Amino acid sequence: MIEQLLAQDANIVTCRLGRRQMSLFTAALAQLQNPAENLLAIQNNLLTLLEYFLCNRHRSVLGVKPVSDIDNEDDLSLIREVESYISEFYCSDTFTVDSILKKTYTSYHRLNFLFKSIHGMTISEYIRNKRIEKSKEMIADNAKSISQIAYEIGYSSISNYILAFKKVYQITPGKYKKQIDNMVQ
Repeated sequence: MIEQLLAQDANIVTCRLGRRQMSLFTAALAQLQNPAENLLAIQNNLLTLLEYFLCNRHRSVLGVKPVSDIDNEDDLSLIREVESYISEFYCSDTFTVDSILKKTYTSYHRLNFLFKSIHGMTISEYIRNKRIEKSKEMIADNAKSISQIAYEIGYSSISNYILAFKKVYQITPGKYKKQIDNMVQ
């Protein structure tokens, strides 16, 4: 049932609900199949969701920020899950930020907020840095050409890879490879 609602307009639900709230919402929808038996559980889930929205609204109206940017264990758990997913699949040709969002039922803006709070960078920058770190190791191994490395770590364009590498290390991958070769000799 939740999948049908999300298919109709995914942004309505996912950009307003965090991971925990999404599970409460899903539970409430599932319990609606037999409302007479599950009335108290449905009310409990919906009241918890309402409390979440009212507390966040109250905080934003007052201009009060949480003590830390990450204010619950669900967010920390989500970040660890996403980091693990990225580590496993970042070189895959089918890997995208959208695949992470669908897997975690999280909005792009929420995930960016969490990554900036923990890592000081957006999720896209985090993924780019992971890929570039891997490519740096591959260049040092000296077994493949720069273009082979670019494609293997998920870049479809060599020029985009070179720009990304230079943005992270302030040197092109070709010059870095020459420095490594000169140190070996």
